[in-house]
Amino acid sequence: MARALIAATFELRHISEEAERPEFTDEMGEQLADSTPPLPSVLVVFFERDAIEAHFYDECQNMTEESPEPNLIIPLNAFDRSSVKMALATLAAVCKTL
Repeated sequence: MARALIAATFELRHISEEAERPEFTDEMGEQLADSTPPLPSVLVVFFERDAIEAHFYDECQNMTEESPEPNLIIPLNAFDRSSVKMALATLAAVCKTL
C-alpha cells in the first residue's frame, strides 16, 4: 500500500513537471486587476447558518479584494504557433495531473 502511494506520488510529480508554468506578467496582472476567483456555484451546508454558510457569505463580501493568483492562467496568442503549442502542452499536463 505504501509502495503504491509513493509510486503514485512520483508519477504525479513527473507529470506535473512535463510543462513549465507560464510566467504571470505585469501586463497580465493589469488585465486581471478587477478579476477575482469565482465563488462556488454549489454550496453544501449541514444546516442553515452553519460555519460553511457563514464562511461563504464572508467570501462574498471580500470577493473583489483578492488577487487571481495562484490560479493557473495560461497565456494564449491564437496567431502564434509556439504560443498555442505551449498553451496546449500546459493544459495537457494539468489534465494529466488532475
